[in-house]
Amino acid sequence: MKIFAKINDDFYEVNYNNDAVLPAGFVEMKEERPDIKYIASEKGEWIKQPDNNESFNMV
Repeated sequence: MKIFAKINDDFYEVNYNNDAVLPAGFVEMKEERPDIKYIASEKGEWIKQPDNNESFNMV
């Protein structure tokens, strides 16, 4: 099984064909995405993104 993810995006695909070719703009991931709040890094690791609400200060 291979996991290909679009770099700097949350889109990924699981490919069960070990001969699969890496699409342009994608990276092979080291593991499945741990949560929907993660995006793919160029190094094949998932990076957690902040919630949109975290950037706002509530008064």
